[in-house]
Amino acid sequence: MTDDPGSLVHLRDLALPPPVSFWPPAPGTRILILALLACVAVAAWQLLARYRANAFRREAARAIAAVDPASGEAATALLSVLKRFCLVICPRREVAALTGGAFAGFLAKDGAIDEGLARRLADAAFDPNQRVEPAEVQRFAAQAAAWVRRER
Repeated sequence: MTDDPGSLVHLRDLALPPPVSFWPPAPGTRILILALLACVAVAAWQLLARYRANAFRREAARAIAAVDPASGEAATALLSVLKRFCLVICPRREVAALTGGAFAGFLAKDGAIDEGLARRLADAAFDPNQRVEPAEVQRFAAQAAAWVRRER
């Protein structure tokens, strides 16, 4: 060995610092995680509020599905459910006074419900002598359930 300080024999490996640990995170990371958690909490709160606000839709859909098309009271039951639903989504002064054919026309104004079928059911609801076929009641119930799901 030589005493020359510039000799390559005297080289040593570089002393590397220890690896950076994952924990504890930097302050910026903490702020980012808190902001992300706040966004998730707000989104969950809004979803819960929307779910609760649409409880009447789910209840109306259940009531429509529970109507027995073969019963003589099917038309009355369906129109009753739809009237209660309309009283929730529309201004009361527009819906409350509507009965029979006028209410059927209101239901069919956007074309989602067949107006002729709605009028037949409305007439059958008020006239016990009129008979509505179960197939017509089922068709009206399907249209009404679709209308309840999408009407805002």
